[in-house]
Amino acid sequence: MIIKERKNYKQLDVLEALTHRTDLTSYQLKLLHQLKETTLLEQQFEHYLAELNSETIDVIWQFNYSDYHQDALINLVLIADSGIYLFKLNNYSGLHYINHQGMLADYYTDEIKIDLVHLNCVKYSIYHLLDPAVKQLPIIMKSVCLNDQFELDIHSSQEQFLFKEDIADYISMIKGSHKKKRDLSLKSSVK
Repeated sequence: MIIKERKNYKQLDVLEALTHRTDLTSYQLKLLHQLKETTLLEQQFEHYLAELNSETIDVIWQFNYSDYHQDALINLVLIADSGIYLFKLNNYSGLHYINHQGMLADYYTDEIKIDLVHLNCVKYSIYHLLDPAVKQLPIIMKSVCLNDQFELDIHSSQEQFLFKEDIADYISMIKGSHKKKRDLSLKSSVK
């Protein structure tokens, strides 16, 4: 079931309306660019979900999380029998690595990308909110790299990453694992 649809960000609509009326600050221009890019990434990723059965898998777009020290946007949350899947979309390019603190960083500039931090914050918050009966359900985090020019250093773990060429297969795996579990439960109820 689609719990929350993907829709345009209100801030984007406001900033686009203001561009014709006033000069935007550098912060507003940067935010406008980020929101446009995020919208394009979500539209691009949404095409991979066309085959997903939203009757059996719950879909939450644009999940916002805030606590006392972190604001995080998780672009997509899928909830299936096989797990809770958190997707943070990005358009990074060039070589990156996982630094000694477990954060994604640009290989040449050491600029930190906070995707993994956001995913971890949301993962642990969701875990603490789960009913004890479903705490065995795994929470799987994926930083989705939609740019063909993105590379991860060979010494960095790829476990938390989903690359463009692997998205279709990964979504099929989520869909298939749900179907297998449902088929198994139907077979056991027939016996």
